[in-house]
Amino acid sequence: MDLISNRLFDQHETKLMDENAWQKQGIPEEVLMGMACQSLFLANAELWSLGSSIWIFCGPGGNGGDGYGLGYLLHQAGFNVRIWEEKESKKKASVFYRNLAKEAGVPLHSFADFMRISLGTSTLEIPKKHSVICVDALLGTGTSGELKKELAQLVTELNRTEIFQYRLSIDLPSGFSKGNAIFFKPDRIHELGTRKWENLGFALDGRFIQKVFTPLGFSLDLFSELPKSKIWEPLPLTKIKLESERKETGHKYTAGSAVFIGGESGFNGAIVLAQSAFQGFGGGISKIYSPSEETRNFSLVQDPSRMVQSLEFLESDSFVDKAKVIVIGPGTRNLDFFPWGTESRFQDKWLVLDAGAVDPKYMDRFSKSKVLLTPHSGEFERLVGKKPATLMQAKDMAREFCQATNANVLYKGYVSFLCEPNGDIHVWEKPNSKLAVMGTGDILAGTIARFLAKDYALIDSVHFSLSLFDSIAKEGNSYPTAWEILESLKEKL
Repeated sequence: MDLISNRLFDQHETKLMDENAWQKQGIPEEVLMGMACQSLFLANAELWSLGSSIWIFCGPGGNGGDGYGLGYLLHQAGFNVRIWEEKESKKKASVFYRNLAKEAGVPLHSFADFMRISLGTSTLEIPKKHSVICVDALLGTGTSGELKKELAQLVTELNRTEIFQYRLSIDLPSGFSKGNAIFFKPDRIHELGTRKWENLGFALDGRFIQKVFTPLGFSLDLFSELPKSKIWEPLPLTKIKLESERKETGHKYTAGSAVFIGGESGFNGAIVLAQSAFQGFGGGISKIYSPSEETRNFSLVQDPSRMVQSLEFLESDSFVDKAKVIVIGPGTRNLDFFPWGTESRFQDKWLVLDAGAVDPKYMDRFSKSKVLLTPHSGEFERLVGKKPATLMQAKDMAREFCQATNANVLYKGYVSFLCEPNGDIHVWEKPNSKLAVMGTGDILAGTIARFLAKDYALIDSVHFSLSLFDSIAKEGNSYPTAWEILESLKEKL
């Protein structure tokens, strides 16, 4: 089901949807803004009683209009509210709600009045420390670039002052964009109408900031023909168990078959982890081909039942033809060791390329296969030739690469995403510090291969795998090794 709550839009797309709502859907701006104000009031109900008062800082645009409307609703509900503004808005809907708040008796003050409080020169009563709820309604989705001097000073003071107990941003933290050193630092972001790419992975001091989303009736038809960005939610473990089970009437090949190529000397654990994940999560039969005798011996010591051979057998071994998935790269720096020419045997098979296999110079050689590359941020830079400054830049670079090469890319980070050749992107925004350890990428490659080998679509295979990993996120306070993570996940299945 294509729900707007599962979709991501950038600032430009959000602006188009906003305009489409009142120009083509016929929703008056005042009505749309009123819906936003009501959403803010209700969805954050537990905040309003936390402080002795609520201070709302309004800019001149639509975001400020949301602030004026929220101030009116809070005032009418009996809360102690003050609104701070720089200048009156010229936006019709914003003017309507400013007048509504003013006529209802909401005190309106200038930004300069607030700065005088900070300087200790104000005639207004200064609140106690940590007693006020601050609402950032300064700038919305239509702004970018550095803040002007006066606004930068205001935002700096809003972040610094100890008056505030809690800070809430409407839609986007004001001033937050690529390269900006000064921006509002909220405890919560309330996204209205659309979920924003700009807020994806927003973190302060190493912790994710809570986000709330409320739909406003925007139509998805406007972008029905364009590439989509969707947010994945974790699937229940019961579903993953069901999908990974072997059939009672099946055999080792129907349970899934795969080839694992890699494991240079000194990196023998990586290819073993990948194959162990494949087998441990229900795979039927698999074989390791490694250029390293050390790796081959190590894998057999770990489990004598493994099938392991030297890389030279890759050209003639009939098992390669039977395998549904080929995993290349775990435990490698590059593919200098690879017997080129044998890749013709991988035609029409799924290739999962990891570690040293994530390199643009190999793409032509694997062009007749169905390819998934699994780079972390450093490998992604090597793949696309440039380091992205933001997740949005990484998204754009991945789209361009995937559309040019007909490959799929799973970008791995504290926020991960899968990009398809048609430009569609599936986002995983579930940070898990337990996975920030060497070897988990190898396990992920083997896990994805397991589901691909059962003929699941790539989208489902990646979603199943990430959901399985998520099941250990809140399990104890320890930081396990990759092997311990693998053993824990095997127990869950």
